[in-house]
Amino acid sequence: MRRAPQMVAVALAVCALGCGGASSDPGLNALMRATGAQYAPGELLEDMGAAGPTVDSISTNSTTVKPGLPARSLTGSASSTATSVLVGLSGDDAHWILPMGIEDSEQVGNYTFQTTLSFSSDLPAGPRNLVFRAVDAGGQVGASRLLPIKVPMFIPSGALVVTLEWDTEADLDLHLSVPNAADPSMPVVVWSRAPLALPSDPKPTADAVMTAGQLDGDSNSGCVIDGGRQEDVVFPVAPAPAPPAGDYVVRVDAPSLCGQGVARWHALAIVNGDLDNPLGEAFGQASDLDASRPHTASSGVIAFTFSFGP
Repeated sequence: MRRAPQMVAVALAVCALGCGGASSDPGLNALMRATGAQYAPGELLEDMGAAGPTVDSISTNSTTVKPGLPARSLTGSASSTATSVLVGLSGDDAHWILPMGIEDSEQVGNYTFQTTLSFSSDLPAGPRNLVFRAVDAGGQVGASRLLPIKVPMFIPSGALVVTLEWDTEADLDLHLSVPNAADPSMPVVVWSRAPLALPSDPKPTADAVMTAGQLDGDSNSGCVIDGGRQEDVVFPVAPAPAPPAGDYVVRVDAPSLCGQGVARWHALAIVNGDLDNPLGEAFGQASDLDASRPHTASSGVIAFTFSFGP
């Protein structure tokens, strides 16, 4: 068994990255936590050209992460001069210091590391990187090795679903412009004040209401925080009529940031639950400038457009 790294070396390594050093904080507010590791504040930054010990292999049973669910095991191997490995999640304000373990039986001269990773239920959906950097006894930090991961959204079932989710307790709104077969020049805008994808009709039939696409909620409306931070327009599956054919426009409005600095958002459109082949996808950020603008049916920044149907 290899001896654990000296904390002096670890502290030097963390300081070299511009962070605050190892901490007794258990890291409960971090987006990612690692067992058997020492918490360190500050994001672990990437540096692909740094000299020093190297992380040579990483293994995990899946690179798809589901926030709030049980921990995922991870193992790896680093070069012989490594006394610890730093592991962090891109965009997180914390990272972790892992001690080296036994000699690697498959890579002669290397030593192994292992941990289990758990992810906060507040982790936003979207692609991210796990960042690994090895540290030697003198505190020299080696080049980054990256492991891309994917954090999927929770998507309701439907023939067509357009989703907006965001990462802070702000009030954002999804606006979806839907083709109108009765009058192509007047698309139907689905939003919090008009949640049904139906042309204007003072008395729609019950069947029309039940089979129409509709907005499933208005999260954090008026800064009454519900913690959802997601809105979906869902068109039901057959035997309901197919969603209208034509061009759709997805907008993101920001009625209020509710005291938050910014709100980073992710918008997505999928057919029949096929996350691997979205009709459209976009990432963006809302600021106070967005909140200061008018908020009507046609408000918001255009996230993306897409076409549906033949």
